[in-house]
Amino acid sequence: ESAEDSIRKEIDAHRESAKQLDNYIDRLSKRIREYTVSQQTKTQDDEKSNECSSRLYVTKREISSLQNYANDTVIAIRAPSGTSLEVPNPDEGMRPGMRRFQIYLTSP
Repeated sequence: ESAEDSIRKEIDAHRESAKQLDNYIDRLSKRIREYTVSQQTKTQDDEKSNECSSRLYVTKREISSLQNYANDTVIAIRAPSGTSLEVPNPDEGMRPGMRRFQIYLTSP
């Protein structure tokens, strides 16, 4: 197996992991929306509803329970649907042993 084939397989595995994480985030987002709507219908006080929904979150434990990410650094970003994220190679253009991590977000 060539190095190129190995890299392609690794990229495919990362894409699959990203899809799984996106599905997990979508399910959590749906639950949050359902919870927010149910809370808004249960109370007449909009301020309490907004206060309650502002405290909804995903915990580190929940993210860490995803086996593919248990030993990795995970950065959570709240962004509109359709937002793309690009992480350039941190070694590109840098001296050996030096890394520069950057994240670019593009939203519709």
